[in-house]
Amino acid sequence: MLDDNSSNNDFGVHSHQSYARSWILSGNIFNTVYKIEPDKTNNNYSIFEPYWDNSKKYDLKHSISTIKNTQQNVSACKKYSILLTQNDSYEIPSGEYHKSELYLKNDCLPISLFCFDSSIGWFKDAGIIGPSSVDFSTFDKKRGQIDSSKLIEKLESLVNNMSSHE
Repeated sequence: MLDDNSSNNDFGVHSHQSYARSWILSGNIFNTVYKIEPDKTNNNYSIFEPYWDNSKKYDLKHSISTIKNTQQNVSACKKYSILLTQNDSYEIPSGEYHKSELYLKNDCLPISLFCFDSSIGWFKDAGIIGPSSVDFSTFDKKRGQIDSSKLIEKLESLVNNMSSHE
């Protein structure tokens, strides 16, 4: 079952509309896959649906994401977990619920390349699992932005280091 803590982490379990594949370039990532089932007796978790700038249509230029409670109560049971390390890859079929977490070890920054391909799979109603007591949650991607130039420097260094070992 999901943790019963109240935090942003409550929204970690989610699905994707498109088939996804991730390659671990550096560090470690812990990925857990869940089976989500309708459960009218469970008042702890519900499915939330995403909106981007108050629209159901996703746009790369959106600035605000909001997830809204559908009032569909669910149970979430862990199917399996896997620890992924540098040079591993993993797939997430469209509509499959999962949660990926950084696994910090030896001060190594986890970096992954995450790609979507709707030609392999598409699930229109991808959702997010969250606490039933919450009506909505909003994220403004302009607030608290990470300096992308530092991420690019780290990635370049990593790629150069990988190339020198070939």
